[in-house]
Amino acid sequence: MTVADPASSIHGTESARLRMDVENSTLIISGLQPGERIGIHTASGTTVATRRATDATMTFTLPGKGVYIVTTPRATRKILVQYP
Repeated sequence: MTVADPASSIHGTESARLRMDVENSTLIISGLQPGERIGIHTASGTTVATRRATDATMTFTLPGKGVYIVTTPRATRKILVQYP
């Protein structure tokens, strides 16, 4: 059985272009494709936001400091917010 290297597969390349940055309590996601579903959850599983991308870059104001799990069809990332 052969397992494709994620960095060389089409899926891996697409998720590499997806970027998530945090400035204070604002999450900025860029590299999105219109229509992609975005989910933001606290570490305990509470849903903070679910939206469909309307543009290549979207911003979200997070409720405060803590760890958040951000999901899209191409990637799942853990985000740390240190500022309220």
